[in-house]
Order: sequence, then C-alpha cells, then structure tokens
Amino acid sequence: MQKEPQCCHKLWKNFAYLRQLFKEKLSHLQLLFSESPIFCFQLANPGNTLRVEKQLISAGIFAPAIRPPKVPTSRVRITIMANHHRKHIEKLVNVLGNL
Repeated sequence: MQKEPQCCHKLWKNFAYLRQLFKEKLSHLQLLFSESPIFCFQLANPGNTLRVEKQLISAGIFAPAIRPPKVPTSRVRITIMANHHRKHIEKLVNVLGNL
C-alpha cells in the first residue's frame, strides 16, 4: 500500500461508488453496516440467499451466500477491490436489480 497508494484510493473510490448505487438503485436491499470494502446485504431466508448466489455466479459475479449458523442472518457478501472497474460495479447492480 505504501508503494502504490493509488490502489488504496481506487479501492475506497469503488467502495463509495457501490454504496451510492445501492442507495440509488437497490434501496430495497438491506445493506448491513461495514467500514471495510466488504458489502453484505441481508435476505429473508437461506433459500433466497442461495438462489441469489447462484444467479450472481451465472452472471460471472462471485458473491457467496453466508447463512446461519456462521452468521445470525442470511446474507450475500460482496468484496469490492481496487482492480474493479465501474462497468463491473454497474453490472453487479444491474444483476441485483433484476432479481
């Protein structure tokens, strides 16, 4: 990170962009609080969580389903990275918007 501070800047820029798109286009999804570049959104039950995971994988997006007993509530975990481009973030939001 010290040798490439632009990576850290890009990571947090991507984080802010995804958070903005969630608020604008996916407000129906319950985004769980995070100060890290890991986004989790909560779903009603483990079955829905697995269905969303499979649909995201079919679209070429890795976002694992995390279910009880590992966590208290079912959720999908999205990790944003510095090497993601806006088109990747927008694709994720579009796929989630069409579920």
